[in-house]
Amino acid sequence: MRSLGFALYLSIVGVGSFISGFLVLVIQKVGACLGEDWFSDNLNRSHLGYFYWVLAALSSVELVLYLYFARSFVYNQRKKRSGAA
Repeated sequence: MRSLGFALYLSIVGVGSFISGFLVLVIQKVGACLGEDWFSDNLNRSHLGYFYWVLAALSSVELVLYLYFARSFVYNQRKKRSGAA
């Protein structure tokens, strides 16, 4: 059970890395079309703060979605067994 849990954990970390890489790629492509470079080799010219604001906005959206689904969740009622010994 421990190895299965560790494998699932590493799978989630790997998927998160792919999503993060895809997000950086999309931001670079959109930034190139707009003429801005958020990820420059020179830290004085890069706009890493914008990237962290995008991450904060995504986290806020995820929090709102979580709260919505958590509040709309309805527990199933347990059925009572008749004639239980």
